[in-house]
Amino acid sequence: MNRRVRTKNVEDLLFFDIETVSRNPEPIIDTKEYDLYAWFIRDKETNKIPEHDVIVDSYKRNAALKPEFNKIVCISVGFVKGDTIYYKAITGNQKEIIEEFYSIVSETGKLLAGHNIIGFDLPVIRLKAFECGVQSSLPETLNDSGAKPWTIAENLFDTMDITKGTYFNNISLDSMCMLAGVDTPKDDISGSQVTETFYKGEIERIAAYCNKDVIASIDLFLALQGKRGVIKEYVERGAKIENSPLITAIGMAKQVSDKHRDRLLEVAKVLKTNEKERLVDIVKACLAKTKFEKEEEEVFSELLKKSTMSRTLYEVKVKYTKQLENGTIKRVTEPYLVDAVSFTESEARIYKEVCETCQGECSVEAIKKDNIVDIFLYEDSDVWYRCTINRIDYDDESGKERKVKEAMMVTASSVQEAAQRIQECLADVTFDFDIHTIKETPTQGVFAYTQASELV
Repeated sequence: MNRRVRTKNVEDLLFFDIETVSRNPEPIIDTKEYDLYAWFIRDKETNKIPEHDVIVDSYKRNAALKPEFNKIVCISVGFVKGDTIYYKAITGNQKEIIEEFYSIVSETGKLLAGHNIIGFDLPVIRLKAFECGVQSSLPETLNDSGAKPWTIAENLFDTMDITKGTYFNNISLDSMCMLAGVDTPKDDISGSQVTETFYKGEIERIAAYCNKDVIASIDLFLALQGKRGVIKEYVERGAKIENSPLITAIGMAKQVSDKHRDRLLEVAKVLKTNEKERLVDIVKACLAKTKFEKEEEEVFSELLKKSTMSRTLYEVKVKYTKQLENGTIKRVTEPYLVDAVSFTESEARIYKEVCETCQGECSVEAIKKDNIVDIFLYEDSDVWYRCTINRIDYDDESGKERKVKEAMMVTASSVQEAAQRIQECLADVTFDFDIHTIKETPTQGVFAYTQASELV
């Protein structure tokens, strides 16, 4: 093998592999994607568009390999330290996957390596990053846009490029591992089954498959160096690199830094008074002392101040492509409730919570404020009921009774259960009330801000 491979310290390399699936389980008629794909596979001599069944069959078999029609669902990375391979799979929505991958490349400073990364992985990541609006990027030396393959090859190690040499055809990773006597333990799924597996909701199987490709790439590279059998251990890292939760970070530092303070104040903006009090109690407990510094007392006072920013729920109607229980694909418009401080923020939150994870095209159709005052979520049901109560107040001067209507949302399996749960949730309130109306809603989900107790 060439000198560059033989003399390279494998510990300087970050190996990676990506897995892609078609944007949708099958192409959806009357969409831009369907029309483009149909034209893509047309008869090039007559420009005749194939029949629908042919389009669907071709899309299912080939769309996952075309950046115009695919999406990234997993990137696995791995590196060698001593006699151990450390590896992990990055999953989630496409934007988050790419951003974390870019972050890992930047933080490690290692050279990239893998199989066919010049011809597939790198250009697909670049195009998908452009599609998602990812602001960060790989170093310019790894930017394949407008570059020659041999120029890019100088700044990374592609085992397909290395092993192919002047041979006309590409050599797959499985084939090279066979020649090198390296195991490729793909004992679950094959590449052709990745899309089907993804749309069954089995992303963990795809992550395992992708990890095995990275391990095989590392073992192949070591074999090319004449170092078969040097790896003694394989260690899987956590599924995702995340910062420590805010409260945990404060507890570890035993102090409230300026960064902690700014984050606490940001959280407190959207908390109710009792939630702010709970947040202060949690922070004090994390500091593990009874006497606090002047600066800490000032932070506590700031946290307890009444916010001028009101918490408002917005009903946001989202149009997107949905796979129904019977397996058919349909364009639907469904409502969600979003806890936000403005129309703009509610739209931004719904794009992050819904649109970035849904299949195909997604758009916000309408936004309006809602007058709901409280939300009660029970994990045993995903059906939302709207309950209007008559809150009974008394005039301070005349003592006369007056009723004020307030709307609330609760999850339940029936109207009767919703009524019981409202009574249960309001058992400790200091005012009298009666239930006015309860009705089932089409609401698909409620996205509330993080509560203080969830920061622990």
